[in-house]
Amino acid sequence: YKVFIERDCTMVEINPFAELTDGRVIVCDAKVGFDDNAEFRQKDIHEKRDVSQEDPQEVEAKKFDLNYIKLDG
Repeated sequence: YKVFIERDCTMVEINPFAELTDGRVIVCDAKVGFDDNAEFRQKDIHEKRDVSQEDPQEVEAKKFDLNYIKLDG
């Protein structure tokens, strides 16, 4: 919850957790989304954006502050 609020997340999905024999809990896989409107507060996070992992049409639309949603059909 703390990371979600402090880093302006729109989604934090952690699945699965694993518990080690000493009782520590670790994250094995996670997916995190950040609010584009909070980019000015979270510059360090947004600088790490890897556009190669995104749909090229969505990346192009973002340059013009648009949202692109591809529909089937």
